[in-house]
Amino acid sequence: MFGQKYTFPMRKQALTMNQNLHAHCRVLSFVVFVICLFWTISMLRFDIRTIYNLTTAPSPDTLESLAVSISKLHRYADPLRHTTGAKEEDSIPNRGFSLRDSAKVHSRAVGRANVQSSDHNDFMRNSQGFVSSSPTALLADLSETYSPADHDLSTPSHTSFQRTPTISITIANSQQDSCIGRYIYMQSLPAIFNQNLITNCSQYSPTWVDMCRITLNGGLGPVLDDDDGVLSSPHDGLYSWYNTEQFILDVLFHSKMKKYKCLTTNASEAELVYVPFYAGLDLTRYLWGSSVSERDRLSNALAQWLSEQPEWKRMQGRDHFLVTGKISWDFRRPDDNENSWGNKLLRLPQISEMSVLLIENSAVTPIPGEYAIPYPTYFHPHTDTELHEWQGRMRKKRRENLFAFAGASRPEFEESIRGELIEQCRSSRFCKLMECTRGKSKCNSPTAVLKLFQESIFCLQPAGDSYTRRSVFDTIISGCIPVFFNPFTAYTQYEWHLPRNHSTYSVFIPEKEIKAKKTLIEEVLRKIPSSQVRQMRKTVINLIPSVVYAHPDHELEDVRDGFDLAIEGLLAKVKDARHSLRLRAAWANNLINSHEISDE
Repeated sequence: MFGQKYTFPMRKQALTMNQNLHAHCRVLSFVVFVICLFWTISMLRFDIRTIYNLTTAPSPDTLESLAVSISKLHRYADPLRHTTGAKEEDSIPNRGFSLRDSAKVHSRAVGRANVQSSDHNDFMRNSQGFVSSSPTALLADLSETYSPADHDLSTPSHTSFQRTPTISITIANSQQDSCIGRYIYMQSLPAIFNQNLITNCSQYSPTWVDMCRITLNGGLGPVLDDDDGVLSSPHDGLYSWYNTEQFILDVLFHSKMKKYKCLTTNASEAELVYVPFYAGLDLTRYLWGSSVSERDRLSNALAQWLSEQPEWKRMQGRDHFLVTGKISWDFRRPDDNENSWGNKLLRLPQISEMSVLLIENSAVTPIPGEYAIPYPTYFHPHTDTELHEWQGRMRKKRRENLFAFAGASRPEFEESIRGELIEQCRSSRFCKLMECTRGKSKCNSPTAVLKLFQESIFCLQPAGDSYTRRSVFDTIISGCIPVFFNPFTAYTQYEWHLPRNHSTYSVFIPEKEIKAKKTLIEEVLRKIPSSQVRQMRKTVINLIPSVVYAHPDHELEDVRDGFDLAIEGLLAKVKDARHSLRLRAAWANNLINSHEISDE
């Protein structure tokens, strides 16, 4: 009795508490279920009005709404790939989904409906918000045909919703078109912006440069004579070594673009629009002794012309790019003072929306849309074999000098360390110096400079007149390990072409240590283990394809050169930006649709 009298009330109280807890859990579960259901419906549903509108000839607005719905479905179905045995390379992290993923979703679609309207393809190609890695861009066409009879509501559908037509979307096969997501449209500029600068080269040449000579062979320049016996022999009578001007990238890149395999004449299907303006040649003729208005005239005309084109109006130039063989500073004159340097091309509102490839970006204060790519070298191989043979030759090269320097002192620049480098090189029996002076100098002979680099283990690369210098890339094609003193010379510049881990291919010694005479370069270099030196040289030689521009008349097969990497890098940047815009657009669309449901 004692146990029953006192334990029974406690047991009853416990049962009551347990029942209350279960009731609360059921309520909470129901609330969570309702929230999840609403969220799932809002994310994955096809807009009922969109599907209903497909029973008649779809309008572009209808198709756009459908595309957004499909985009949601694919994005939230994307994790399923990893449970279906898809290879890792098939996925594109943080970029939506791949062609294979689209095909998988397509294979699960119920029934087929041929959609026939010329407006479909026009919309898919002209839509600004859905390109490349988005579902709607990979749908090269929203099927081939459309007929009202195909959507006859009197005919029972294969789905349980008999009044809702089923949809089948034809997706382009990546194996059939390797250019999907890589198409580039080349703007047809008036000749005044490019060809006239070459045609009238003798008229435009300033006293310090022969523009007719440097623009020969599509920007390659004249064939280079092998006075020092350091170049590879012609392959099948084809020359690969040219005396290429270091600031001629405008013309050379244009020559390469003309042979780009994914050029398109349809701007609406292009990922990018290339503007072949020879900005460097235009500026060169007016750098000294010309007024501000003369320097700006052609740049202003280009901005005006571009803004009037239909391709420009599509995205206000954000999918356009141009290439110049000058540094960013040359095109960013801060004011209209006649004594100020350069022009203001990159400060014009229209041009500032574009992407720009140049030999040196604004590294100190990075500017969005500016991307540095390598200076042209003298080597322009025709084939993979020729390139591999040159790499093999550099691996076998006997190197007699621990380090070398080719350059002139810059006494007019107080911060320059070139004087100190020359002094250290002269005082070391392990260094070979090629001092560049005005007038006749070996520095004016490309083969003499290449010979010096090929015979050296390390090559000193201080800043030039600006942070960067062409000699960096002459060093790399010679298999010589570069020694940098300023991070802006390479590390903050060529993100698409050089390794992020800088110590794998170069040595860094801070400028201030050289200026303060605290560090002897010879001591630093001799402390590096021989095994590490061999690995660094191997890395440098493996980088050669990345920093050369293959001959424009021949395409490398399995090797990507500096041009290929620049295009890939630019495409990736644009795709990432567009993907972010699409996600925001899809989120906004979903928010609007959710409000519409609640209003109804």
